[in-house]
Amino acid sequence: MGMEGAALATGIGQVLPLAIYIAVLFYSPIPVKIRRSAMKADRKIDRQLYTVGIPAILNIALPSLMISALNTILSVYSQSYIVILGIYYKLQTFLYLPANGIIQGMRPVIGYNYGAGEGERVSKIYKVTLGMTAVIMAVGMVICLMVPEGLIGMFTENSQTVEAGGRALRIISAGFVEQYQRKSSLSSMKDADIQEIAEVFVDKRYAGKTIEEMEEEQNIKIFLVLRDDLSVLPQKNMDFEIK
Repeated sequence: MGMEGAALATGIGQVLPLAIYIAVLFYSPIPVKIRRSAMKADRKIDRQLYTVGIPAILNIALPSLMISALNTILSVYSQSYIVILGIYYKLQTFLYLPANGIIQGMRPVIGYNYGAGEGERVSKIYKVTLGMTAVIMAVGMVICLMVPEGLIGMFTENSQTVEAGGRALRIISAGFVEQYQRKSSLSSMKDADIQEIAEVFVDKRYAGKTIEEMEEEQNIKIFLVLRDDLSVLPQKNMDFEIK
């Protein structure tokens, strides 16, 4: 159906969720009632809403601007590259939406537990969530590396586009798992670890040493010092005190 099919699919994708929301609202009412008489403008409330909402609006709008810029750049070389970019964004949606859903579900749970002073549970939730998202992204990366042409071929039959898209997908998918985070003891850190991002626990052997001394001794860069509920930006002459 070409462009007409794409437009129809987009319209259905927007209208169907709205219909489901309205049906749920009427058949399973929520405690909060929406009344026209209560819809009155309040500058103070509106200002607070926009203070929170404008960053979210920009967060949603900027990816669209980025895609428009990329399309403009790629159009100089070939229309096939624009098609490949569009296919890639469709494919990444299958990975990013589940991962983002897990993260969105994690945030209120972590907030509730943090407010209740359940620090250990917050840490456990974070680790479980990190592991789940890492598995999703790793599986997606492996699939994209193994059968990139097959994935591109689901959206186009042009052999040149499939070949170029396969090469691009192999390169891009390598960034799905971007960082490796590891907890370790400072005394067990090796030279191979210095390129990784790590959360380091400092023991009593390093008491009294400055940030500068620890960085030079362990060949690391300290970006943040965590102490109880405090986050402190490191200074070269800052001493470590172990309680």
